[in-house]
Amino acid sequence: MSVLIQLEDGSILNYKTTRRVVYCVECGQEGCTASGIDREEDVKYVTPCGLENKRSDWPGCAHLDCAIKLAPNTEASCVEAQLGYLIGILVFLFGFFVHPMLGFLGIIIFLLSYRSEKSQNEIASKTALQLLEEFKRSQTIYGRPAKKISSYPRQ
Repeated sequence: MSVLIQLEDGSILNYKTTRRVVYCVECGQEGCTASGIDREEDVKYVTPCGLENKRSDWPGCAHLDCAIKLAPNTEASCVEAQLGYLIGILVFLFGFFVHPMLGFLGIIIFLLSYRSEKSQNEIASKTALQLLEEFKRSQTIYGRPAKKISSYPRQ
């Protein structure tokens, strides 16, 4: 189960407590890619508190400390960056046939999109960590009362 925090206005923040880990078949170490194959039977889903499971739909634990430990791994949904990648590639390909400067512009757009995605992920992870630490410290989010819930409320 992930950590669910309900805000005063009824909205719910969801923080994961599990991470995907690939174990090497040959040496048994985490993250080793000696076999070069990422097979599903080599994958485990683990929590910082030590729970593990092989099912990807396993919800994990509901420990606030586990969510805090995994908060730096939070990623933002970067639709803008993905659109920038596409535009950069298209401008590069178009420029390759029309004018070399357009190809150079495509490379610049692609690199700026990459940097934008990286920045958004850094901001998302810092924000998640700050919010979880604030909640742990004072049971508030952005200074407003919040509470930990066990499941999504039925509508």
